[in-house]
Amino acid sequence: MIVNLVSDFSADAIGLRECADDLLDELRKEMRRVLSELADTVCTDLEDCLELRQRGCIARRPSAETIENLQEMRRGMRRAVGLLCGAERSTA
Repeated sequence: MIVNLVSDFSADAIGLRECADDLLDELRKEMRRVLSELADTVCTDLEDCLELRQRGCIARRPSAETIENLQEMRRGMRRAVGLLCGAERSTA
């Protein structure tokens, strides 16, 4: 969803079809929503792993779902940065 919003932002900002401030506001809201949904689950899992490691139990790793979520977040942010940077170069 975030990458789609960034893509829409890029297209609309270039075409000036919509106010850039409105698009950025929409993007920020969606990013906050997605991060808040994932943050609790991911943070809880990572905190549990770190707490166990502190106690000497190194066998516990973050769940596959946590790793997948973190990787997807990284890929999404890279795509978003690429789209935004591409839009900046196009309008300059």
